[in-house]
Formats: sequence, structure tokens, C-alpha cells
Amino acid sequence: MKNKFTKSFLLLCALLLSPSTTEAQRHLYLRLDVGSGNIYTFAASNIVTGFINLVSKQVLFDNSFLLTYNSGSIDNRDIDLKGNNKIGLVARDAFNELYGGLKLGYQSDNIGNFNWGIYGSAHYKLNQYRAKFPNETDFSPERFSYFKPGAGLFMIFGSIQQKTKVQVEAALRYAIPIGYKGMIGTDAEVLNSGLASFYALKFGGYSWFNFGFFAEVNHFDIFKTMGQYGTDPNFGSYTFGLTLTINPKSGEDAQKKQYYYFYW
Repeated sequence: MKNKFTKSFLLLCALLLSPSTTEAQRHLYLRLDVGSGNIYTFAASNIVTGFINLVSKQVLFDNSFLLTYNSGSIDNRDIDLKGNNKIGLVARDAFNELYGGLKLGYQSDNIGNFNWGIYGSAHYKLNQYRAKFPNETDFSPERFSYFKPGAGLFMIFGSIQQKTKVQVEAALRYAIPIGYKGMIGTDAEVLNSGLASFYALKFGGYSWFNFGFFAEVNHFDIFKTMGQYGTDPNFGSYTFGLTLTINPKSGEDAQKKQYYYFYW
């Protein structure tokens, strides 16, 4: 049984990583998202994901640089908030924001100027920052993390033969708290769950680099309670990103082959 499972798993990996011309491969949408809020971590992850894209001869990974904006108050008293150093080298700065996930679904494969797709997704988001609560004199390190399952759709404008296309994407996710550590304690029970929306605009095609922008907005207050600091917390968190995907296979090389290279 173990050997059969191993062979089946290896066969699935081979089908996903090889540029197959089968109907299933052309319509499979598979994307792995990676993101960081530190410039050095972002650069290092781009080298790794770019190499994997090269080996797979597909765009499996999207890589993003993150900027999260937090705003908060307790009983109408503002909380002073600071992000960690985005060019810092210590662990707290290098991993001040982390983002990772999977998108898996269906995509059309038309020769014309319009294609579309739909997918299910699962993402993880970690945010670290510093906060100075009312009546406190110093900033304290804060950290919270969420698991975000969801679903999305996208539309692509531009022929699959073109070197430049435009993709518009939107998704809805449900944020489930899985971790917290800070002045309020170490229990994720202090965090709310709720809906988050995701919007992206991407530019790319048969080129070495694809790029774009995205925004993820939480439509709920992050904190249920802030303990001794107040009874009416109001805390929002919004993430913006610059996506830069390294696609080592050149457009000319892709065009010499068949047009099943629909991958964004």
C-alpha cells in the first residue's frame, strides 16, 4: 500500500511539474503565493521561487513584497503603532510579515483576447508590529496570525500569444485567528474572525518578469478585547503588496513551443 501511494504521489508531481499538452494540464490553475515585508527576505525568496519556476518550466510561484497598515484605538483613545524595520537584519525584522498560500482551480484556454478562471484558496498571514497602548510609556512587540481559506476568480485580457497581458483578480476569504502574542497575552481567543476581500491587478505574459499590485482588506475588528487597556477596541489591518514574479523561460522560447503555456 505504501509503495502504491508513493508511486501515485510521484506521478501527480510529474504531471504538475512537466509541461504536458493534455487537456487537464491546460485547464489546471495552480499557483503558490509567497510574500514578505522585509527587502532581504523578499530578494532571497525571489531567487528560490525563480529557480523553481525555471525547473518546472511553468509559473508555479508568485512572490510579493508586503506593506501592512494597522490602525487602532481603545475607548476612543488612539494606539500608537509602528511597523518593524523593512531593511533590518534581525529575525524580528526579517520576518515582520509573512504570507503564503495555495490557489487551485480551473482556467480557460482560448486563443482570443479573453480568458478567465476560478479557484479555491488557502493562505496564512503573519503580522508583527510594535504598539504603545494608552497609559504605557514604551512600545511593545505584537504579533498575530490568521489562516484564510477562500475562493476567487480572475479575468485575463490579451491574446495568449502576446508578450503582455492584463489580469484582474478578486477573491473573498474567511480569516480564522490561529495565534497571538503581545501585551494582552498569548491566546488567539482575543482575536476576532471575519471576512477579508482580495483585489489584484497583474501585468505579464511571455516575459522574464511579471509584476502587479494587490490589496487585502479585513472587514472586521481584529481584537475582541484588549483586557485592562479598555473595553471598546477598534483595530483594523490592511495589506498592500507589490508582486514580482521571475519567469526564467523567455517568451521566444515559449512561443517556439505550443501555446499551452497559458500560465500567468
